[in-house]
Amino acid sequence: MLACVVRLRPSLGAQYLAVGMHGLVLGAIVLYSAGWQCLLWLLAWLFSALWAGYGLRQTRVKRIKISQQGQVSLVLMHRKTAIPAILCPGSMVRAKVMALQWQTAKGSVHQLLLPDMMDAQAWRRLQVWVRWCQPHKAQPVLRQLILYKVIHWFRLKDNNLE
Repeated sequence: MLACVVRLRPSLGAQYLAVGMHGLVLGAIVLYSAGWQCLLWLLAWLFSALWAGYGLRQTRVKRIKISQQGQVSLVLMHRKTAIPAILCPGSMVRAKVMALQWQTAKGSVHQLLLPDMMDAQAWRRLQVWVRWCQPHKAQPVLRQLILYKVIHWFRLKDNNLE
C-alpha cells in the first residue's frame, strides 16, 4: 500500500446540520413555552449552541499518517509529533460516515469523520485502509486459540513429543 497523509478540516455539513437543528429548537421554544420556562429553555439552548459551536470547531486529530507498511500515526491538535495508533475493532465504516476508535499509548481517541472533512482521494484511501489494509494482530491469536481448543476437545497429542 502507498503511504498517505490525511489532513482533516472541520466539516461544513455538520456545522450546517447543527445550525439547522438549533434553529428548529429555537422556533419550538419560542412557540411552545412562555414565562420563566421560556427563559430557562432559552438559556439551555444558548449553552447547547455554544457547546456545539465549540465542539465542531475543535478537531482533535489534525492528521492521520499511514505508512507503506500499514502502520498509523495520529497528529493531534495540541502536539507537533505523531503518536502511533491502532484502530480498534469497534470502528464503523459506511459510504458517507466513518466512526473510528484509535488506541494510543496515552488512551483512546474517538473520531467521527464525514467526507467533507478531507479531499475525495484521501477519503477513499482511508476507507480502503480501514476496511482491508490494516494490520490484524489479534487474528492469529484467535486462530491459535481455536486450534488449541480443538486439540483439547479431541484429546489429540503429538506422539513425537513423548
